[in-house]
Amino acid sequence: MAAKRDFEYSRYDLEMRIGKYFDDCAKRNRKPTMPGLCNWLNLSRNRMIKLLSYAELYTETTANRRANIADEDIEPDIQFEHCVELLKASQRMQDELEQNTDTISLFKLKQGWYGGYTDKAAAAENPNVNVKISLSGMGNKDPFK
Repeated sequence: MAAKRDFEYSRYDLEMRIGKYFDDCAKRNRKPTMPGLCNWLNLSRNRMIKLLSYAELYTETTANRRANIADEDIEPDIQFEHCVELLKASQRMQDELEQNTDTISLFKLKQGWYGGYTDKAAAAENPNVNVKISLSGMGNKDPFK
């Protein structure tokens, strides 16, 4: 028995449906969100995350379009072109959030599917800091007394 496909329509139709979602949000003066898009496309949150992960692995330039993915990691009926459309929508939402300066946008950008930004500084290659202190002008006096 074949696995159920996520989309019973073409990549172009998915692109149009996503466009309608963004248009609907603009018309109703609402910000597009990933949960909203999941709802619009009748996908669960976990399924959307899985499809986005496939899109990140997918490359347009490979001959068989799967060269960088091990066969055992691929679901048999995965629609890579559709996954790419979902990734484009995700990146569009992330772009809109990055252009905003409000606190809510910052918090959203920290969520995994909006970018997963963090406040933590990246770990330095060499965390050791060498400091040399030279105290002069005190004569023979102990500077700590």
